[in-house]
Amino acid sequence: MNEITGYLESKIVSYLMNLHMVPRPIYFSRHGQSQYNVEDRIGGDPDLTQRGYAYAKKLGAFFNEENKKGVVGKSTRFFTSTLKRAVVTSNHVNFGVKPV
Repeated sequence: MNEITGYLESKIVSYLMNLHMVPRPIYFSRHGQSQYNVEDRIGGDPDLTQRGYAYAKKLGAFFNEENKKGVVGKSTRFFTSTLKRAVVTSNHVNFGVKPV
């Protein structure tokens, strides 16, 4: 781990690192760009922009490559919020992993 600063961030990393004794990769990602990001607004549940959809597709391609390498697979857990922008972004990860 590097560049982890702040109380909350360090607690999250500590929690995640101690969930299991077996080493495993942990990935963090934001949702793709939303309409509110473009408008410099916070909150709400807006749709993704074209750039947001492009990011979601690239995120899906990245995880498909990780799956081919055997780094992730069907036992991988994918956590997302229930906001539309997060769900739409996560829907592009499609190698058998269901969002939790």
